Amino acid sequence: MPEWNILPQSIITPDVAEIGFGKLTFNDGAPTPETAKTVSDFLIFTNGLNVYNNSFRGASAYALQKGFRSIGANDNNTIIIFSELMDAKSLFLTANADTVYYLAVFDLTKGPMVIEQPPKSVGTINDMWFSWIIDIGFPGPDRGEGGKYLIVPPGSDGPLPDSGFHVARSKTNRVLNWRFAKMHPDWFYYENSMWGNMLWEGGYNFETPPPMITKEGYFKPFPPTGARTLDSRTAFYYAYTLDSPGMIMRVPRVGSQYLMGFLDADMNPFDGGKTYKCTLPKDIPAEAFWSFTVYDNQSRSMLDTPQRYPRAGSQRYPTPAAVASADGSTTIYFGPEQPQGVERGNWIQTMPGKGWFTILRLYSPLESFFTKEWRAGEIELVK
Repeated sequence: MPEWNILPQSIITPDVAEIGFGKLTFNDGAPTPETAKTVSDFLIFTNGLNVYNNSFRGASAYALQKGFRSIGANDNNTIIIFSELMDAKSLFLTANADTVYYLAVFDLTKGPMVIEQPPKSVGTINDMWFSWIIDIGFPGPDRGEGGKYLIVPPGSDGPLPDSGFHVARSKTNRVLNWRFAKMHPDWFYYENSMWGNMLWEGGYNFETPPPMITKEGYFKPFPPTGARTLDSRTAFYYAYTLDSPGMIMRVPRVGSQYLMGFLDADMNPFDGGKTYKCTLPKDIPAEAFWSFTVYDNQSRSMLDTPQRYPRAGSQRYPTPAAVASADGSTTIYFGPEQPQGVERGNWIQTMPGKGWFTILRLYSPLESFFTKEWRAGEIELVK
């Protein structure tokens, strides 16, 4: 063969390539018709999967609006206020049974809108892609004192007030307002632990981890990564709705923190027919209150059992408060039957045949949570 026809082996396409989705064959670098079809089908599937992963958060936000309309909130600016705590009969992604919700979809097609926030609340405003716009209440600029928020639609270039309003811009013409009255290696919170949260990898915007706080109390941000943590975003919006820096800020006594448990201490998924326990050491770092809530793997809503409110925590309502042991620690049991000798407030009912996961919520978290001086125990199978 003449020298000018000799190519480096490293750039030559082999005649046969075995890869994850099949056997590919080539004729001197040109794909056979069968290979061309196999690759085309795979690319179509991959592109479709990308569209799904990038779009279902918007579909979820739209479904919230559709749900609001189904109960009579036909006007986009109607506020829904729950008369009671949510329970397991509600199909609402990972809601809690500890706080009263009020929600709304606001229509910005006719121009900016003013939202008046009452004092002593916690909440956030997202656009219809669940992208964060601004926090309200304690984690927001009003710091729990209440105030007026001016939400500006995309493309609006009119004059804005210099004072009297907290101004924020939306990228969509409708926004979601959510409020309540007062193992993936990059998701774990503690080393060698099953407790995690997708937001620790890329922050509320799924790009850069949340900033650290120095001993002097200053924010120390990480440099922007310039890339989305798409695995985190996909997993988060599969089970959760709305997003906020207040859910991930390393600031004591501000917002809330969430630890998600999907596996037991032996790295096995939870079985609703078995009994588990989790011990929280004394001095649980929640200035306001703390709680566990159990969710159905299928609906990602509260697990529906005769217990109605699948939760346990420090509040005395809607279930009895959990009772601490003599050493100050608190042990919560998860299982189909209340264990003998265990207080009602220390047990969350599960159902045989139903898989589940849980979230530990810490409201107004304290410094020991962020320093990890306090560490939640793992969820262990009771043998």
